[in-house]
Amino acid sequence: MNHFWCSNRFSLASSRPSKGRIHIILWQYGLLDLEQLGQAFEWRMRKKVDMATTRRN
Repeated sequence: MNHFWCSNRFSLASSRPSKGRIHIILWQYGLLDLEQLGQAFEWRMRKKVDMATTRRN
């Protein structure tokens, strides 16, 4: 193992996010890249808009 990988792994493990939106947590652990994180935000915003529109009708 190289030192860079180990230090990044340690920093991720030590931050231990326990609360928050799932897409942020997945990104913090390296399970989503920035493009996927952006797609998750877009999906969430579309869902909020759809719910707001539905409530008005």
